[in-house]
Amino acid sequence: CLETASEDLKSLYQEFSSDPDFHMVSISIDPATDGLEQLQEYARVMGAESGNWWFLRGEEKAIHDYLEKEMGFMKVVRNQVPPAKNRFSHDRALLVFDGWKCVKKRDLQFARTQGEKVRDSYFQDVRKSILKSLASRDSPTTGNP
Repeated sequence: CLETASEDLKSLYQEFSSDPDFHMVSISIDPATDGLEQLQEYARVMGAESGNWWFLRGEEKAIHDYLEKEMGFMKVVRNQVPPAKNRFSHDRALLVFDGWKCVKKRDLQFARTQGEKVRDSYFQDVRKSILKSLASRDSPTTGNP
């Protein structure tokens, strides 16, 4: 499933990365595993440029608290049952922001479990939200050029 989540992110990035108002942020929930080298390699594989796709990491508890309390994600839970396929269970939703306001939250990974038609619908919903947010930046009423 990780590959498909990455494919969705890469697809969105490839489509919108040339717009100066478009930025992506990936926040590691596992900073013990996701060191600088791992994040740089992931960025390379994704074709990400540091100017508009930021890979963040920090102290584990602070990151988990931030994602839950400030961003509205479900609680990040460390999986204890060996052999756990993933070290953590967590919300895998994608958030779209227009400025500081969240305008869309969609879990494309969950949508994939519901079939390709549902996944495509969720993906297009995310795309439309990004397009709308970027268009509002170009609107003469926003004061942006």
